[in-house]
Amino acid sequence: MSKLQLLKGDALKLIKQIEDKSIDLILTDPPYDDVSNIKTPRLTDMQKKTLSQEFYRVLKPTGSIILFCGFTDMFKWYNFLSEKMIFKRVLVIVYPPGRAPNKNFIASHESALFFVKTEKYIWNNYKPHDTTVYYTYRPRGNMRGVGTEYRGSGTEKLRTTPKPLKLIKSLIKRLTPEGGVVLDPFMGSGTTGVASVSLNRSFIGFEIDSKIYEHAVKRIKQQTTLHNYII
Repeated sequence: MSKLQLLKGDALKLIKQIEDKSIDLILTDPPYDDVSNIKTPRLTDMQKKTLSQEFYRVLKPTGSIILFCGFTDMFKWYNFLSEKMIFKRVLVIVYPPGRAPNKNFIASHESALFFVKTEKYIWNNYKPHDTTVYYTYRPRGNMRGVGTEYRGSGTEKLRTTPKPLKLIKSLIKRLTPEGGVVLDPFMGSGTTGVASVSLNRSFIGFEIDSKIYEHAVKRIKQQTTLHNYII
């Protein structure tokens, strides 16, 4: 039977409560170094390094990590994670271009690092085969609310940076077994939790901000009414 744990607090402290080799997939979106309009505090380089070591500890030998990151912190995360884990790919979410910055190129994508603990990592084969590029709308601005990608995420009100639900579901289906365990130490508005519950995976989520946590709990628990979950 699938289980659900939603904990409010600091990811650096809460992750120490997770048992060794107990997680199938870490799917998370830590605060970016180069984003100014989010509520959660940035991570220091030492905190990134510590979390990378904890990620390795809690992952099963067949486990994987998908970590979304900003333009400036991607290389730091890569260096820390590659100390013990195996790098596989950079995944990219492509958005329609936004407003042009001053003397710079227009940002129209976000990146995620795909690492595995060993070469025995879980990879569920089914069609269509995923590529490294995912096209979607932006969660904010004139295109928000298009389709169901960001429905219920509360991004404008909570100043979160949600990821497309369809993409998150496909990653969980590809990289976890039936009944597997997904961990998101930076839960935000709860998209990874919603995806995990809808796919009958166990989910563990951490969030430090009280308002964002309350929103995520409400959103995720709405999904549990459709599934047999222990909370």
